[in-house]
Amino acid sequence: MKKKTLLFCPELNQQTNVRIEELKNTVAEWIHSEAFTDLVRLFDGADPQTDSLKEQIEHYNNFVDVWDYRKKKANGGERWLIKEDTFLKEHKQEIMENMALLGLTDIVDPVTEPDYILPLGGAKMSNLDRCLEAADVCRQYPDSDIPVIALTGMRPISDAERSCIDLYAPDAVTEYDAICAGMTQAFHLENEPFNEETHSNENVNLSWAERHYNNTSRTIDILSAPSSDPARRANSMDTFEFFLEKYNPKRESKILLVTSCIYVPFQLMKFTDLALSKGFYVDCIGNKDYSNASSYLNTASFLQELKAAVNAIYSLSVKYF
Repeated sequence: MKKKTLLFCPELNQQTNVRIEELKNTVAEWIHSEAFTDLVRLFDGADPQTDSLKEQIEHYNNFVDVWDYRKKKANGGERWLIKEDTFLKEHKQEIMENMALLGLTDIVDPVTEPDYILPLGGAKMSNLDRCLEAADVCRQYPDSDIPVIALTGMRPISDAERSCIDLYAPDAVTEYDAICAGMTQAFHLENEPFNEETHSNENVNLSWAERHYNNTSRTIDILSAPSSDPARRANSMDTFEFFLEKYNPKRESKILLVTSCIYVPFQLMKFTDLALSKGFYVDCIGNKDYSNASSYLNTASFLQELKAAVNAIYSLSVKYF
């Protein structure tokens, strides 16, 4: 039976060089796992002909372009527009069994009690489901008033997701509006007063906003970040760095990201860079499927996000390995 192999952020209370060695070990175990190598071979990928971990990662980083269905099938568009082909349909069971073993389907429990819980904004039902998961995590730690700060951007709601957004945020114009509605529902904030600061810009990518609830037992905030690049909308790294700027968490803080299960390995590796450079611990979980939102995902979607995880590992290897 194949082994389940997960990625982890290196533990705290260690020197940075020790944390980097721990990261190397967890990455090596993941890319050498039977689940990962079987997927590579299914798509006619070759094993790397080197003992160097850094070169092995580079080899796989070059290979995973074969899984760029966002480029091939969605013309570079949104993730939910990715389509399956006949090969993927025929091998769906095998592919999805390996995805589960690599941590893309069911990671919903934190590794440790966090100091901050950060539900991340997204598309369709994500702005509700991830907030519901954040609330569920809070219930797991009833003796701790862990701050919850939702992170998002001012991306306009698209026509393709309008029917989903209307189920919980019918008045939403932006992703920020949608996650405000999701947080309101998840934490029962309908009658709670709040302060809100908004900074509009002719370029919506540079607009930002912050909402703070006043009378809740824990800190509950919603933060919409500007993009670091005026030519594109804010991405998850922009929102996370904006959180770090605004809240300045102390070294050795434990930060929990709440996303969708399919994005857990990618998001975890993406933010591990900041965890190493700034001395904190990052964990990442997905939300349980409260609204059956995963029904629009297919094997191509999972391969796309496996590619993203490998790309993020490669970026770490270039910087640290």
